Amino acid sequence: MLCLVSEVAAMLILQGQLFIMRPDERLRNRMVPGLYVGNNISYRISSNGYRDTSFPFKQEKITVVFAGDSFTYGSGVSIVERMDAVLHDLSGWNVLNFGVGGWGVSQSFLNLDSMIADGLKFDVLVYTFCINDPQDDLRFLNYRYTKWHEIKYQVGRISSLYSLLVKCKMIMKRKLSAQQAVDTGAIESSMDWLLKYSKKIPFDYHFVVQLTSPRDSAFAEALELLGQSYLDLSGFEGDMQISRQNRHWNAGMHAYSAKLLYNRINRVRREE
Repeated sequence: MLCLVSEVAAMLILQGQLFIMRPDERLRNRMVPGLYVGNNISYRISSNGYRDTSFPFKQEKITVVFAGDSFTYGSGVSIVERMDAVLHDLSGWNVLNFGVGGWGVSQSFLNLDSMIADGLKFDVLVYTFCINDPQDDLRFLNYRYTKWHEIKYQVGRISSLYSLLVKCKMIMKRKLSAQQAVDTGAIESSMDWLLKYSKKIPFDYHFVVQLTSPRDSAFAEALELLGQSYLDLSGFEGDMQISRQNRHWNAGMHAYSAKLLYNRINRVRREE
């Protein structure tokens, strides 16, 4: 009976977990390939660990790369409704989406660094900043990979009770880390990652930062002081912006983001 209750409770709490993470020595964690379903939306993680699209690559077109957390990943929307897919439909440009839920600035740029070393090139990089990025960066910077993480992951895959306990622990850590992010200077650290590593990319490209939340205002001010352009998509409240089911952008907001990016990128290309 206890086992049955734990299984049911785990299913209810993990229903919104739209991917499974496994430990990674360099990046702390990565998404496990597979098909996940939540709120009647399918999330297919390919063998390379991303919820990527399958648009054919066109050599003559520019390439736009998206990086960030669950907003970039497209939590709450279908793959065709996500901003990169909408941008592709508008422009015909090549789009690549490397969004991973739960990642901060640090993991996103370390991941890009590895892919650039393997030959990735792009003309535009879009980073979608979320207010909890500094908390994710704080967890990443304090993380030390051990083989025990892999063992716990393997156990967790076959034990719903264990997964339930891990989920509860993550919720508690998230509540605590919000204040820790302020106390330890993690917000400034995220800014350093964003600007320092974006400037280290060894080829010319256009960098766009998107802000997702009205609470990103301090980050916007810092970007302005440092001369970094950004798109402020934080001013929309209610049903236009946020899905009631999971507090992420809905399809309308992804479409709006794609249109702003389309106009911004075209304007920059005309000015070159």
